[in-house]
This record gives sequence, structure tokens and C-alpha cells, in this order.
Amino acid sequence: MEEEVKITVDELKEVNLGINDEPRPTYISAPLTPEEETNASPNGKRKHKKPLKQAQQRFRPKLVPSIEAEVNKLIEVGFIWEVQYPTWLANIVSVRKKNRQIRECVDFRDLNHACPKVDFPLPILELMIDSTTATRI
Repeated sequence: MEEEVKITVDELKEVNLGINDEPRPTYISAPLTPEEETNASPNGKRKHKKPLKQAQQRFRPKLVPSIEAEVNKLIEVGFIWEVQYPTWLANIVSVRKKNRQIRECVDFRDLNHACPKVDFPLPILELMIDSTTATRI
């Protein structure tokens, strides 16, 4: 074992990611340089997107009973719930599957456009698992 042990946990500093009226405190590493701190902040070099409420969707009258049944089923199991704040509201979209049933999906396109792309995406886990568990012949 090594004689010298370095502490790997940095001291943390509280920063506000929200606005003054609606603070959203979070913690970042204290030893960051001012430039790194600015780049990490959504108010820094990243563009700040205003919350977006999607317009209400209209459905064909024939589909309404099946949509209501599916939505009520999702509400009962706790997968979705009604919200009272329309900030970043995403609509439910009905999609017909190959077997002619209706599938309810959530339209997150506006939210995805507002989120910055990840510089270091996760690797494809299936390939990593297959490569580590491959049997040798």
C-alpha cells in the first residue's frame, strides 16, 4: 500500500443556478478556476432557455376514450401525475403501435433542445458488458 494517501474529496462552494427571485442552490468544487466556474454555470457561456409550455393537443374524438383509459392506467400506477405548474410542460402524444393499440408517449423535444449536449457521453453499455463477459473458445 502507498504510504501517502491523498484526500480525493474537494471542498464545496454553494452557487445559485436560478435567478434572485427563484434561487436554486447547488454545490461545485471550490478549487475551480473562475473560468471553469463560468463554463460550468448555466448563466455563464451556456445559453439560458426560458421555460416553455407546449400548446394543448387536440385528439380525434374516436381516440379520446382509449387515450383516457391509458392515461388513467398510468396515473393509477404512479408513472405520471398531474402538475399544477406549467413550467416546462410536456404533452402526451398518442402513437399507434404495429398491433393497432395506442401507446402514450411524452413529447420531450422542447426540453431536449434546451438541454446542452454532453461533451462526454456514456459508452454503449451493451457492448461493454458483452466484451467483458465474452466466453473464450
